[in-house]
Amino acid sequence: MSARKSYWQTGVVPPDLLEAREQFRIQFPEWPGFHRLEISPDDRNALAGCAEELSDVMSAIAKDFPNVKISTDAPGVTSFVATRKPWWKFW
Repeated sequence: MSARKSYWQTGVVPPDLLEAREQFRIQFPEWPGFHRLEISPDDRNALAGCAEELSDVMSAIAKDFPNVKISTDAPGVTSFVATRKPWWKFW
């Protein structure tokens, strides 16, 4: 997704995602994402809105879970773990 999103926004796939994109293309050559090379201005605005929503969600999570660890698992794949102190330590 990250490679495709970048392509839609800039017209190029980031160099660090080229290899992962090619591996995916070999495994799923008919995936529609490889054929949709342009998006409409409305879709581009919606894509920007997704990034804003993600930022809002992560901010809300950080308020309830003070220990948030974000990691890059693979090119274009990010995960997070959110923890807080155990319930019995609130008293």
